[in-house]
Amino acid sequence: LKRSEEKYRGLLENLKLGVVEVDENEVITHVFDGFCALTGYSKEELIGKNPSSFLIHPECIDVIEDQHQKRKEGESEVYELRLIKKNGDIAWVIISGAPFYDHQGKFTGSIGITLDITDRKKMENDLIQAKEKAVDNAKYKELFLANMSHEIRTPLNGVIGLAQLLGKTELNEIQTEYISTIKQSA
Repeated sequence: LKRSEEKYRGLLENLKLGVVEVDENEVITHVFDGFCALTGYSKEELIGKNPSSFLIHPECIDVIEDQHQKRKEGESEVYELRLIKKNGDIAWVIISGAPFYDHQGKFTGSIGITLDITDRKKMENDLIQAKEKAVDNAKYKELFLANMSHEIRTPLNGVIGLAQLLGKTELNEIQTEYISTIKQSA
C-alpha cells in the first residue's frame, strides 16, 4: 500500500497538471508542485487557505460554490474557470474535481486536477476577434460598394441621357459614331 501510494504520489508530482486537495470547508490541505508552478505560490502560501479568498477570479466564485456543493453530493465534474496567479496574471484552467470520503463514507473534501488552458483561451479570443473584424470589414465593403454603385450610376445615367438627347440633333458621321460608342459603353 505504501509503495502504491508513493508510486501515485510520484506520478502526480511529475505530471504537467496542477493538483490540489481541499477539505470539506474548501481549505487547501495539500498541493502538488504542478499547482504551485501554475499559480506562482509556494505550498506554504497555499496550504491552510481557502482558494476562493485569493486564487479564484471574482467572476468565478459562483462556479466554485456550485462545484463545492456538487462534491458534497458526491458528484464529479469538469469545468473551466479563471485563477489569479501570484503575479496578478490570469490563468484559464480546466478543473476535474472529485469528492473524497473517509473510511466510513463521510465526505471529507475534494481533489481538483487543473490543466492550464490560457494559451488556448487566448487563441479562441483572437479567433473571435478576427471573425468579428472580418464581418465588420465585409459590412464596410458592402456599404462602400453600394455607395460607389450609386455614385457611379447617377452620373452615368446623366451621360446616357445627354448622349440620347445629343443623338436627336443633327450630327456629322464622326459625331454619330461617338454617340453610338457612348451608348454601347454605357
